[in-house]
Amino acid sequence: MEVLPLLQSLTEFSTSMNSVVLPVLDDEYRKPISALVNHERLALKGIRSAILEEIRRLNTVSVRDLSLDSATWQLFEELRHNCVPTRWLSLLRLPLSKTNVPEGWILDKFQSLFLSRLHAFSAWTEPDDGPHKLPLDKFLTIMSVFEAVHQYFVRNHVGSAWCHPDCLKVVSLFEDSPKFTLPDDEGFVYFTGLRAMGHLQLQILDTRGNFRRTPISSEGVPVIIQVSSSCLSVKPTPSGVDAEETRSKSTEPNQSIEFSCPLFRASQSTVSPETNIRVVTTLPIQQLVLSEASLQIQMVVWRSE
Repeated sequence: MEVLPLLQSLTEFSTSMNSVVLPVLDDEYRKPISALVNHERLALKGIRSAILEEIRRLNTVSVRDLSLDSATWQLFEELRHNCVPTRWLSLLRLPLSKTNVPEGWILDKFQSLFLSRLHAFSAWTEPDDGPHKLPLDKFLTIMSVFEAVHQYFVRNHVGSAWCHPDCLKVVSLFEDSPKFTLPDDEGFVYFTGLRAMGHLQLQILDTRGNFRRTPISSEGVPVIIQVSSSCLSVKPTPSGVDAEETRSKSTEPNQSIEFSCPLFRASQSTVSPETNIRVVTTLPIQQLVLSEASLQIQMVVWRSE
């Protein structure tokens, strides 16, 4: 990429980033989910400041015709080849290749991704009366979301902390459609930014509350998941041995079972370790496992053409 178009593109990126307002609450705000979003906004503001400073430094060097230090030279070379600087990827905790090279990340797609995160947290508001909806694919870490949601359930519905974040479970999978309206029930939290893979797609409910009848897609189907906590159940959480015995038994078609459904980032990168939440399903566990059923974070590593 030529220097002038590159600098112009970076200037437009800076303007777009600066135009997004991220409201930050004071330190006394203690509601778990709102505090989580507040923390994410603070982190994004810091990331934005770091990127803006590096863009400013590049513009200053180009205008004053100054010599480049090694760090700025590396930054310039990566951008000139339409690659996203490794430092920017690490700030957003995005995956690198095995050689720590930002293979597949081109500048315009990174800009789109980062701006979408800024806009998502700029627009998020705490519901006055109704359930919380969280864009799971926009957060820097998944576990922080699970922990905050778990604390929300403990404080609002359980009243006891004698359980762990891994007690979260998926109750229902809904088709992620503009026509879908969240059920007005504060006993659940909803996650967006996920795709259902394999035979798990047969558990997706459409806007009318019916299971999908369309063929299974190898690319997955965008879903909104309804999350609850095992803490709210009158039945005790089964031990690991009991759970394995349950999985090994054949399951009647109409009997709900639970299984550990892995949440993967698309890259399978070690940057974001694998986490699990429980999924309640009426499908036989063998059918799900053999079809590689999973919930996958909607974060795609774009490759240049």
